[in-house]
Amino acid sequence: MKNYLTLLMILLCTVSYAQQNNNKQDAVHLNNSLENQVHTNGDQLVGTTTTHGYKIQTSENSPLIINDLLTASKNYVAINTTYVPQEYRLAVGGKVLAEGVRIELQEQWPDYVFTNDYQLKTIEEVATFIQNNGHLPNVPAANTVETEGIDLGEMQAIQMEKIEELTLYIISLKKEIDLLKTKIED
Repeated sequence: MKNYLTLLMILLCTVSYAQQNNNKQDAVHLNNSLENQVHTNGDQLVGTTTTHGYKIQTSENSPLIINDLLTASKNYVAINTTYVPQEYRLAVGGKVLAEGVRIELQEQWPDYVFTNDYQLKTIEEVATFIQNNGHLPNVPAANTVETEGIDLGEMQAIQMEKIEELTLYIISLKKEIDLLKTKIED
């Protein structure tokens, strides 16, 4: 029953859109083909015979809540793809443009770099690691990123760790420079 209500809601939005744009063909097509859009495999399709697409619109300050449109067995949204790994809720086959993305990490933020017990590698150790591995310590190698992708939140934390380590190196170098200046002046 809920699936038919969902389909009806999408249909009403689409018919409303088609009527607002004087596109009666879409509205009639959708009304006449509703029964044909529920397939034997359980998929429900709503479509149009034109190239106008759909605009689902809510009233001002009212969100479009996608979760209510989803079933318990398929609690994800797929855009331009059919592959959605089980642990994900959104998959997009293509690029995404956004004005902002907020990521809330469950893990510790890298301020641990500034604690007294953090073991900062020496510059020589880092140089040796880079020479042997072709990338920075604690940063995934290019071939790993190519095959597995990256987690944006995790990568942001790794980058912050490297920025904080660089800050410590700069502070250390500044102290060495000041010490050398003092020796030269004496």
